[in-house]
Amino acid sequence: MRKWKMMVLVGMFASAMAFAQGGKETPSKAKEGKQPVTLRVWAGIQPEYGYDEMVQKFNEAFKDKGIQAEYVRYVNNGDGNLQLETYLMSGGDIDVFISYGGTGRLIPRIESGLVLPLDDLMAKTGFDIEGEMGVGNVTSYKYDGKFYAIPTKYENGAWIMANVDMFKAAGVELPYNGWTYDQFREACKKLTHGEGQDKVYGMNWFFSGDVANGDPIFYSTLGAKSTYKDADATETNYDDPAWKAGMQLAADTMLVDKTAITYDQIVGDKLRFANTFLEGKCAMQTGISQIRLVKDTATYPHDFMTAIIPGPVPTEKDLEYWDHAKINGAGDLICIASKTEHPEECAEFVKWYIQGGMAPLAKGGRIPLWTGVSKDDVIKAFETGAEGVFDADSLRNYLSIRTNLAEKGPTTSVNTQINTILKEEEAQAFYGRKSVDQALKDAKSRADALLKK
Repeated sequence: MRKWKMMVLVGMFASAMAFAQGGKETPSKAKEGKQPVTLRVWAGIQPEYGYDEMVQKFNEAFKDKGIQAEYVRYVNNGDGNLQLETYLMSGGDIDVFISYGGTGRLIPRIESGLVLPLDDLMAKTGFDIEGEMGVGNVTSYKYDGKFYAIPTKYENGAWIMANVDMFKAAGVELPYNGWTYDQFREACKKLTHGEGQDKVYGMNWFFSGDVANGDPIFYSTLGAKSTYKDADATETNYDDPAWKAGMQLAADTMLVDKTAITYDQIVGDKLRFANTFLEGKCAMQTGISQIRLVKDTATYPHDFMTAIIPGPVPTEKDLEYWDHAKINGAGDLICIASKTEHPEECAEFVKWYIQGGMAPLAKGGRIPLWTGVSKDDVIKAFETGAEGVFDADSLRNYLSIRTNLAEKGPTTSVNTQINTILKEEEAQAFYGRKSVDQALKDAKSRADALLKK
């Protein structure tokens, strides 16, 4: 397999170190003897969204074992990931970390020797990775036959946020049991009203200018074939009718019906989830990952109720998978740093975290992936502080997704480049510079050329 290269600018090392510690001295490492081992756990979420409480519970549970944890937040962007990788390379300051961005970020970290294989370490704790997490959820995180990460969070990107008040006002029923593209398109027309700056749109497909936000809806019926035609990954599947139907739906609502915020508006006005959906500028929006913002009414005040509803499927025959059960919604990859001085203690933390320790994170919308999790406990944690904010029935509906049907396709060493190509061509279609047919044709030809190198 072609090797990835981790490029870190040596001249940025000192500034990255200073940035991570906020100008403070690096805490001393645990010494041999009676002093407890302190595990430094890095992740990209604000501590008040459950990580502070999680650490408190771990420290209480493991104080008699001489293991403690300390949480460090890094920002999940280019600079923040460079900071994380700089620390991983230097060693001694990170023991456990959460990796985002799927295999696109994970594989380079593995090939750069920054991550430990987990199979033997987790086996010593009695934790069966495939048995407890579900084979379909973890298979893609194997590299050369070994696991280097375990997904911890469930998140199905084909589900969307809906403004319950707007649905009621427009006389549109919430599609608890799914709906088709045609039904969705008609609903968007009913939900759209107003003109100019006061216009409220039925849908916003994207935020932050990232066309990938809408992709899970487009490929939800394809399952393992969302990117590649077969397990050998010799050819992309962008000529499948599902891709054409999904992208055409998005293009038509934006450019023909004028019932969805246009891509050029999103990019030009730097639109985000917070300043569109939470400000009442659209009735529906992709962004299941933004659940925590909906709950945080102190930072993002709004007076309407939100429902989590399934995105549409192409036709009635596809309603069998109305809940988008074929999508693998695994994320938040937990890893052990290769230079940790406490690998066995890290494995104990990973096991505890997955098997219920991460429950406080449900308050911020991070739903545990572990097969043994109590959905009632998750709902209880999630609803804390969310009274009147979320439609409870829709939340329970979301948590009932048949995760055992999830399918994960193959990965390749050029996954990241292929995803970039797709985004570029999608953007051309949604700007109206190319037809959907031409954009997908170009995406396929460019991506397939990479696979043949």
